[in-house]
Amino acid sequence: MFEQFLVEMHTALIKVGFTPSDQFDEAKVGYEKAFPARLDQITKFLGAGPYACGDKLTYVDFLALSVLDQTMAFTPDLYNDKPVVTEYIARLKNLKNLKEFYESDDCTNKTYCILPPFAQWSGQPNQD
Repeated sequence: MFEQFLVEMHTALIKVGFTPSDQFDEAKVGYEKAFPARLDQITKFLGAGPYACGDKLTYVDFLALSVLDQTMAFTPDLYNDKPVVTEYIARLKNLKNLKEFYESDDCTNKTYCILPPFAQWSGQPNQD
């Protein structure tokens, strides 16, 4: 269930990213209005466990990190009041191998596009 919720979140981000320029601001506002409820749902999915399935790390956690990382690039301020979600992201990013990757020169998070460059919002770092 959490997996499908994450796919829906990612799909919503893609839809906004490809919204025509004359409708983009309105689409972004709608996305941002719905986003806090999505984060509340994630908090419920996570419950008291450190990972999506309690104490066991699964592929869903890696999917969650990917989706949450991308949405954080799009709407970083909306995460401010969601410590369960931000702590979950930090916990995943601090896993030994992921931490090494995020700190390495091979990490593409500071240079890659989330969506293709021709999208209205591509996620290119430092894009206004």
